Amino acid sequence: MERGRCAECGEEHDELEPGFRRPDAVFAVPQEERAARVRESDDLVSIDGEAFFIRCVAPIPVRGREAPYSWGFWVKIARGDFEAYRRAFDDEGPTDHPGFRGTIANQSHVLPPTLGLEVHVHLGRGRQRPHLMLLDGSHLLTRAQELGVAPAVVHAWSAQCAPGAARPPPEPDVRERAATLEAEGWTLLLPGEVGREVEALPSTPEPGDLVKAPFAFLAAGPHGEITRRTEFMWVLLDVVRGDGWWGGALENQPFVPGPLAAGTRVWLRPEHVLAFLRGAQDGPGGAKPPASGRLGPLRRWLRRQRGEA
Repeated sequence: MERGRCAECGEEHDELEPGFRRPDAVFAVPQEERAARVRESDDLVSIDGEAFFIRCVAPIPVRGREAPYSWGFWVKIARGDFEAYRRAFDDEGPTDHPGFRGTIANQSHVLPPTLGLEVHVHLGRGRQRPHLMLLDGSHLLTRAQELGVAPAVVHAWSAQCAPGAARPPPEPDVRERAATLEAEGWTLLLPGEVGREVEALPSTPEPGDLVKAPFAFLAAGPHGEITRRTEFMWVLLDVVRGDGWWGGALENQPFVPGPLAAGTRVWLRPEHVLAFLRGAQDGPGGAKPPASGRLGPLRRWLRRQRGEA
């Protein structure tokens, strides 16, 4: 783990190099079926004998440093390349091996869409993990790999990916921005698009209130294919504007990996709202709000608001 100097406080901090324990496709297989359908190790995964993945690293040059900063990704590759890699895994691979093409099989909530991004895999020697060369010249990470990044960038990546990372602060002076599937890998839907009705709000919300909205996002299917998934999730508001734009942080952790995570900044409008909850209250009759996604952080926040342990 490298140490980098923070541009904000001037102190040195450990820098975590982000990585993924498994390809996202594994989590699209129902948990009760994984033992039968998924063959896995920390370096090789196959699903149903039809989808094949290997673990790789994408080195990013850092200006002013000799050592690169690496993102760890799983890559989906063809069956023939997977079998060839398995055979060479315990051997000293030939230095002139041309490598092979593949596609990234993970999505981080920190980066623009990476799921399905084309890469070229360069094989390491022995058990050294293969390196990736990103091929999409328009992607932020490809440009970072070609041009290098400042130390402040890798410090920000590390801080955002660290377990228990702090949520971003409110943005009262930042222009609202509607997320899109193309740019962020997720977007808000209108209730009518998912067969639901807009919630009639009893009054204008305030910072600290919660609203539920439908989200569409790109996620991996069980064979690594890109699918569009819909989940209903809560947003904890911290900005309420008079022009109808509200800002807040996502309160749920989606059921599958993808571009959204608890704490993701969200801008939305009244027409997106499926449900509304005052910050210090439960639902009607004292009932908890119905769960859609994992609501642990929401419940803890509500207890704190009521002064409970």
